[in-house]
Amino acid sequence: MKGGERLKPYQGWSDDRSRAFIIDLLKIIHSSKIYPFGCGVLGVEWEAQPLTFRELITLADSPKKAKSFLVPFQRNIYRAVSYCHPGVTMYFVFDDDRKKPHVKSGILRCYDAIKGGAIEDKSELAVHLGSIEFEDSKKAAPLQAADLLAYEMHKYAKQELKGVEHMRDVYKIALLRMKSIEDFWLFDGPRFERLRKILPKETNDEIESRINSVQYGNGSDFEG
Repeated sequence: MKGGERLKPYQGWSDDRSRAFIIDLLKIIHSSKIYPFGCGVLGVEWEAQPLTFRELITLADSPKKAKSFLVPFQRNIYRAVSYCHPGVTMYFVFDDDRKKPHVKSGILRCYDAIKGGAIEDKSELAVHLGSIEFEDSKKAAPLQAADLLAYEMHKYAKQELKGVEHMRDVYKIALLRMKSIEDFWLFDGPRFERLRKILPKETNDEIESRINSVQYGNGSDFEG
């Protein structure tokens, strides 16, 4: 809500209509074999990372394409695939937000890099990676259920960062099928630091070399 009014497309909805809609979305989650998981990035920590490191961990080919959402995107792909039975292929559907074409292009480019690398390495991962489709979330109820989960996760993370441990009832219900606490990550400073440590040494050396030799600016021109 903004200024006490719900945002589009829910603008003008009454509390009763909103509550009924949320209940319907929760029914979708519980009536299907849906195992909720999610991941996010702490914006201030993302901005603190070297641009070359951002480029590396988002599989980007330039710093301008190194968007923060590609970090949780990759982790969510790997977590989803980890629940696949042997030989089963998973197909992914994402919201087609026409106002943010860079999100769609970033997802496609990153996914192609993941899948291409798996095929090249002859990894079992390649068997699980099917195609990606984009649908209008206003028409696709499962995507609306995913949006609800993302919204509740965001609300909870903001409260937790303030030191308030309070989980809303809707979020509790949405998590009833949760399989592991490891399915929920927030990339903060310590996690980024650990990520740098587990990278191959030559990769870290390359990062430091590029940091010292290439000027990308102060980062204010890039979207986190």
